[in-house]
Amino acid sequence: MEKTYTRFEHYSGDRTYQNEQLVEQALANSDFDQAATQGKGFCRLLDKAYIFQDEKLSEYSIVIYTLDEPGLLDSAAKREYVLSEHDEMIIHRMAVVRNGQYLDKADDVQIRILDHEEQGGRGFLTNRKKLSLIIKDLHLQDILIFENTLVSHAPQAGLKRDFKHVSQEFPDPFWFYDRYVLRTVNQTSQVMTYKSCFFRDAQHQVIDPIAIDLPIGESYVFEADNFTTDYDPKLEVRPFIDFATKASYSKVSDAAYQIYEKVISQNSTWLETSAPDLLVELAQHETLDEKIRFVIEFVQNSIYYVYDAEIMDGHEPQEPQITYESKQGDCKAKTVLLKSLLDYLDIASTCVLVNYEADYFIPFYCPSPSNFNHVILKIAYQGRHYFVDATSRNQFGFLQYRSVPEFMYYLPIEPQADLQFREPFWHQNYLVEETVTCMVTEGVGQIDHTLLLRGQNADAIRQMFKNESETYLFNCYTTSLYYNMCLTDNFSEKELSEYFTDSKIAIVSDNQDLNELQIQHDVTLLKPYTVRIGKKEYLNYWDRTYLDDKARDFNSRDLPFWLSHAREKLTFELRTDRKINDKEKVTLQECKIDSDFLCYQTTKAVDKHGARMTIDYSVKTNAAIKGEELANYLSSDKKIRDNNFGMTIDLFEQGFFDKLKKSFVKK
Repeated sequence: MEKTYTRFEHYSGDRTYQNEQLVEQALANSDFDQAATQGKGFCRLLDKAYIFQDEKLSEYSIVIYTLDEPGLLDSAAKREYVLSEHDEMIIHRMAVVRNGQYLDKADDVQIRILDHEEQGGRGFLTNRKKLSLIIKDLHLQDILIFENTLVSHAPQAGLKRDFKHVSQEFPDPFWFYDRYVLRTVNQTSQVMTYKSCFFRDAQHQVIDPIAIDLPIGESYVFEADNFTTDYDPKLEVRPFIDFATKASYSKVSDAAYQIYEKVISQNSTWLETSAPDLLVELAQHETLDEKIRFVIEFVQNSIYYVYDAEIMDGHEPQEPQITYESKQGDCKAKTVLLKSLLDYLDIASTCVLVNYEADYFIPFYCPSPSNFNHVILKIAYQGRHYFVDATSRNQFGFLQYRSVPEFMYYLPIEPQADLQFREPFWHQNYLVEETVTCMVTEGVGQIDHTLLLRGQNADAIRQMFKNESETYLFNCYTTSLYYNMCLTDNFSEKELSEYFTDSKIAIVSDNQDLNELQIQHDVTLLKPYTVRIGKKEYLNYWDRTYLDDKARDFNSRDLPFWLSHAREKLTFELRTDRKINDKEKVTLQECKIDSDFLCYQTTKAVDKHGARMTIDYSVKTNAAIKGEELANYLSSDKKIRDNNFGMTIDLFEQGFFDKLKKSFVKK
C-alpha cells in the first residue's frame, strides 16, 4: 500500500486551542501599529513544540499571522515540505479570520505529493517526497491560522534512534510577535541537554553557551509577549538553541565504532576471491608510494559516488566487497573500501567524521553524530598524518603531494575517541611558482610566462586544460596579464586578441606522481607601455592576487575569517630597450613581513634597462581567525597594499637624437 505522507486530524496534545480562543487572539489589540511602523511582519501567535520520544520526534506548530502584503499571501497559498519515508505531516487546522469571522479552509486545501528532486550533486539517490499544500481563496488582510505536526519516526535501531538532535533557530528580526512560545518536551528514556547559542546580554555581547540538562519527563519553555529578536543578520549569527540526547563525544564515537567495527574489522581476504584482477594490477606498482597512490585513485575515480539520503544518517557502512563489486557507494562505503585496501598494504588508517559546511559550529552544538555529515580517511604514513576524501575525483600524486581537504574539527571512529581539533599549518612546498618576463623592443613586448603548479592547483588547472577550449584558455591567461600590466587605459578587455598576438599556451610537463604541472605561455604584446599625464611612459606589473580583499571586506562580529591560501612564488622581469629611472622609489621599494599568519617578502634587482622582482608569499592555512588575530593579519595585508605587490618602471623620455637614431634604423 502506498504511503500517504499526510492526513487531517484534530490535535490532542498537552496544549489545545479552541476556535473562539484563536479568533480572540487574532483580533486582540496589540502592538501591530508599532510593528507596521517599523516595517516588520506581524505574527499574532507562534507556538512551537518539539516532543521527543524514543520511537519518534513530533514537531508541533500553530501560527497566526496577517497576510498584509503580496509576498506573505503567496507563501501562505503554497506551503512546501520535504518528507522522508519516515515522516508524516498531520494537519490539525487550516483557517482564516476574515471580517471578524472564523472560516475553516480545510476543504480548500489541495495536497500534492511529488518526488523530491535534489539539485546539484552527482549520484544523489533519495525517495524523499515534496509535499505541497495549496490553499485556495486567500485574501490580503486575512489572518491565517495554521496548526500542524510533523512526525519523524525513528528507525528500529541505529544512531539516529539513540541520539536525538534538533537545532531551533530563533526568528528573523523581520517578525514581530504578539506571543511567541518555544517548548521542548523530553519523553524519551534518556536525559537530554540543551545549549543556547549566540544569545546576547544587555551590552549586546554574546553569552557563552552552557549545557543544561533536560531530565526525563521535563520540558524546556521559552515564552514571551511583544517579542522580536535583536540581532543584525548581516553581521551576526542568528541565535539558536541546540537540543540533543545527553552524551559526550567519546560516547558518540563508541556508538559509531560499534556500527563500523563489524565492517572495518574484516580482514582483506575478500580481495583474493572477489578482486584478483585488482591485486594483479596493484602488484605491477613497485614502490609503496605507488601502491598507495593507485588504491586512492582507484576508489576516487573508479567507484561511483552515490549518496543515499535515506541511510546516510544511520552511519552504517556498506561492506567493502559489495562496494567493490557494485562499483558504487556513498562516502562511508568508499572510505571503508579505501581503508580495506590500505589494510591490505599494512598502512594504518582511521575513518573520521567531518562536516565541511558547519565546521565552525561543531563546538557550539551538543555532542551528537548529527553534527557530522561526511566521512573521510585519516592515514598514518612515514611519521605524518594525511586526510583523504574518498569521494573526490581527478586528484593525483603520491600521498604527500595530494590535495589537502580543509576543516577544523573531526571525530575519529575509534573506541573512546574525543572531538579533535586540526591545527592550522603552513604549506611546505610552493603550490604555485610563476615567472613572467616581458622584453620590450621598439615598443613591442615579448612575454614569456611559465607556471609550475602543485597539489590542488595542479589538479584544478589540469582539469581546466582538459575541459576548456583554446579560446577560453587564451582569455584566461591574457586577461590576467592585461590587468597585472595595468593596460586598461591602452585598450579594452574586448580587444585582447588584437593586442595580444601570436599566443601559444600548452602543458609542457605533467608529473602526476609528484602532482606537478608546468604551463608555458608565450605571447606578443603590441602596446605594453602605459601613458600618464605629461606623456610619460611606464611599464607595470602588479599582481592583486596577493591582496586579500575578502579579509579586508569581512565584517562579521561572530564568525571567524577562514584562511586558505596556496604558498606561492612569483618572479617577474620587465625589460626595455630604453633607459629607465633606476632611482624611482616605487621601483626600488622592498618589503618583508613575518607575522603569525602571513609571511611575505619581496626582493628586487634594478639596472638601467629594467628590473626584476621576486615575491615569496605564504599564509597559514586551515586557520579561523577573528579579533586581534584578524586585525594583525589585516595589518600585514595593508603593508602589501602599500605598493608592495608589484612594480612600475619609469621610462626616461626619448630625446631628439634617440628618435633620429630609431628613424635611421627603421630605414
